[in-house]
Amino acid sequence: MTPSPLIRALGSGALAAAIALLMWYGLVQITDAQLNFVAAGVGWAIGLAVEKAVGPNGGSLQVKVISGILAVVSIFVGSYLTLNHLWLVNVPTFRGWLSLEQFSILYRAQFNGGRGVIDLVSALIGIYEAVITPPGEPAAPDDRA
Repeated sequence: MTPSPLIRALGSGALAAAIALLMWYGLVQITDAQLNFVAAGVGWAIGLAVEKAVGPNGGSLQVKVISGILAVVSIFVGSYLTLNHLWLVNVPTFRGWLSLEQFSILYRAQFNGGRGVIDLVSALIGIYEAVITPPGEPAAPDDRA
């Protein structure tokens, strides 16, 4: 029994999101730099995995919504992990994990400093890539015979 396109989209998208997040976090660990532009690649990877899972004619609004939600969650988690790592590296007295309130304060301060615009644009590109990449309507049959 073959799983439905929605289940395949969710499974492959979640796997791609996990792998892309690990790669993003690994890059942050190696460089000790904030690489939120990678969010665009995370969204693209999710969209591509979903497209491959549902096939050229399996796209629907629900599949695009799944891709978009996975991208939003993944980009949020990636931004959180990035800021948490940089906070650990740059504030020697800090140990553990940022609370959501601390993350929110740091992210807003960064946004007000101008860096947040780049992050926002990268996140929007990533979400766009996740949503637009899965196939839409089935292709019209080729009339050439």
